[in-house]
Amino acid sequence: TATGDAGRTDTARTGSFAAMGVSAYYDSIYDVFGGGVPATAPDDDNILISHSHTESGNGSLGISVVTDYLTVNLITVDDDDCTTYKKATVNTISHTTTLYLTTYIAQKTGCFFKGLKFNVTGRIDTRFRDSTNAPNTFYDCEIVATDLYGSFGRTDTYNCTMTLTGGNSVTLKNSRHYNAKINCMYSNWNLPGSEDSTKFYYCDFSGSTSTNLISRKESRTKFYRCKLKGPGYFYSVYSTTQWGVEIISCDTGDGYWFTRIQQAYVGQIGTDNLIYLNGTYDGSNGLSYYLGSTSVAAKNAPLRHKLLELTSQDLTSDKTYTVNFQSGTTLKDVDFWLEVVRPDENDLALGVMDTTRPDNILSDGVEHDTNTESWSGLVIINQYEESITVSAMAGVDNANVEIWVNLALPNVDVWVCPEVEFS
Repeated sequence: TATGDAGRTDTARTGSFAAMGVSAYYDSIYDVFGGGVPATAPDDDNILISHSHTESGNGSLGISVVTDYLTVNLITVDDDDCTTYKKATVNTISHTTTLYLTTYIAQKTGCFFKGLKFNVTGRIDTRFRDSTNAPNTFYDCEIVATDLYGSFGRTDTYNCTMTLTGGNSVTLKNSRHYNAKINCMYSNWNLPGSEDSTKFYYCDFSGSTSTNLISRKESRTKFYRCKLKGPGYFYSVYSTTQWGVEIISCDTGDGYWFTRIQQAYVGQIGTDNLIYLNGTYDGSNGLSYYLGSTSVAAKNAPLRHKLLELTSQDLTSDKTYTVNFQSGTTLKDVDFWLEVVRPDENDLALGVMDTTRPDNILSDGVEHDTNTESWSGLVIINQYEESITVSAMAGVDNANVEIWVNLALPNVDVWVCPEVEFS
């Protein structure tokens, strides 16, 4: 095996590991770091690992560099040609206890793992000694562990498969996960977030059996274009006690895409494909947005949702936007109102908000105009429409326009048709 810096070169290696000879490479990843075989610590180095390399370890894999903020790259390559990337075909690292992937405050290290397979019968704990550490990134890796725990924060994963077999809880803080397949096989995910946030983009949760994806009420978690196992496996997401959970353009495999957003104790917003305005039904799909406020919704803390964003709007003549909605509660303009965000006529880079909310928000208010539009599903007596007009603006013929709805009345359910009428 290589000793000292014999396994380090200034130029990229070529050929097979066998052709290099055993004196030119290290037998263990731990030798490169915690083992202390190299004369100096890796510093902005690329650690090339044979795709067929496998080893068992215990304790910590301490990642350290000499210079602040530099990243060490651990990449699997073809055993026969180390210039070619090849994903590991065996477990790169097997572990029977907690595997600590540790970085240190003195160096503020980040680490990039590509192609490795981690198989840990305990947990994987990515520990940071300081909040200014560069992030750890896992790319095209496979991770099998009881859970990911504690300070697995400041971590990005791309195109990874994670199978979490059970144990304590999965704690992901301030993490981003892209195009991952995540199989959570037990029920206590813990996605905290009073000061942290965890986001999942294009991830597949359909192999999970977890029944309690979000177990902390202050969680700030976002799911975007993900495939979920189904509502029954994510009940706590729908609880109004959750903080800032967003499910956007996700699907459960039934052909329906849905958006569900929860805002800090004010209420929840979701799509409802059973209740919809008949005039917008295309014969197979119906949809409305459901707004359900909690007891803390108020004039100073309304439940607010962007109903629609339009591009290429010609505002050189008056443009009126009409929204249809229904509720079991009588709604007035001080309880429910529209907002339109459009460009400033004299400064197109600046957004301006127009609103139907009355100036005197402490007044009794005026009930919204009723209509006779036909709804399917739950038909409620209070069927309303509300319009807002943007006055003509010379030269503004290619504008972005946003339509927002607001609900300031506590403990109220409202269904809003997402198809805004223009005139």
